[in-house]
Amino acid sequence: GTLTWLAEPNDPQTNKPKTDINNKDASKQGRPLIGVPIVLSMRPAGGDKWEGQVYNAEDGNIYSGSFTMSGSNTAQLKGCVMGGLICKGQTWTRSN
Repeated sequence: GTLTWLAEPNDPQTNKPKTDINNKDASKQGRPLIGVPIVLSMRPAGGDKWEGQVYNAEDGNIYSGSFTMSGSNTAQLKGCVMGGLICKGQTWTRSN
């Protein structure tokens, strides 16, 4: 999956599209956030679930994660640290 929408797509200070400024790879910090891959290398884990790596553009880190279909048009994306002890998730809705 890639980032396709932001509530506030432009940086209020520059009025230009927000960029991937928190990326640990300095060569990627200037790329626009719209279009940045969020779900990286996922593999089927049975049923409607995939597991792998998730990129968080808010802090520039990559986490272990899962993507689970929770309905015909919704999915749960979860990223975890410390072997799954601490997790944060989002509900994704299919765009039309």
